[in-house]
Amino acid sequence: MDNRAWALVLLSLMPIVTADVLVPLSITALPFFPLIVIVEFVLFWLLARKAFNIRIKYRDILLVVILANLVTSFVGIFIQTYGDLAGTLLVSFILSVIMEFAVFVLFFRFYLKKNEKEARLCDLFLASLAVNLASYVGYLLLLLVL
Repeated sequence: MDNRAWALVLLSLMPIVTADVLVPLSITALPFFPLIVIVEFVLFWLLARKAFNIRIKYRDILLVVILANLVTSFVGIFIQTYGDLAGTLLVSFILSVIMEFAVFVLFFRFYLKKNEKEARLCDLFLASLAVNLASYVGYLLLLLVL
């Protein structure tokens, strides 16, 4: 079996759900989790440090990105999928943006109290939108290539 066939088999084993990782926390999702965390970590770092001028440590950025993706992946376990791929992707994208935005806000308000005034709500929402857009575009490109 060639690489495309194996990739299609792997993708067919992964149920699509409404979470940022697009699969619930499971054995088939584990290889994708670090990849998405890395992509979102780099993008969140670029936005926070360069675009929004938020002083935050690398460790804290990694922590909030992992936490946000764990929350969305965990919630995805309990949310039913839809029959069509486009509808599922749209709903999962919207829910991921909202849930990760909530995690970002809570993280900045309660864990990083010293940065409370530096992290504006609109910046955190744009960060959530951007990191999820990057994840979902990557997933769609993977589907198109395969």
